Amino acid sequence: MGIFRRSKRPTPVLPSTGHPGDDQLIALIARDVGLDAVRDWVHYVYFAREETARAAALDIQGSGWEIRGVEPSPDRRWVVVAGRQVAALDPETVRDARSYFETLAGTRPRGEYDGWEVSVEAGP
Repeated sequence: MGIFRRSKRPTPVLPSTGHPGDDQLIALIARDVGLDAVRDWVHYVYFAREETARAAALDIQGSGWEIRGVEPSPDRRWVVVAGRQVAALDPETVRDARSYFETLAGTRPRGEYDGWEVSVEAGP
């Protein structure tokens, strides 16, 4: 038993986002680094055709997200990478973003929302 063992914060009890994977990820982030820092938050949406991806990217950008890329993926689909800086990550914000991206993907042929990732270090 080491005397310099780093203790982790207890996992906080947070409201549900409505998505078990999102709930688990937010709880881990809250426990390990906290949710209150400015973070880079990135989402991935896939489409079968480049034209569909580029049209979706315009809609995403119009909703206040920065388009980080529209590019082919290894599985011959096109991925739209959208991101923004968030001041705090909370269940409601995550729930709203998932709903937005899933709805957007669902309104286009073979669209698929593939989830999100967030930096765990404070942003600039």
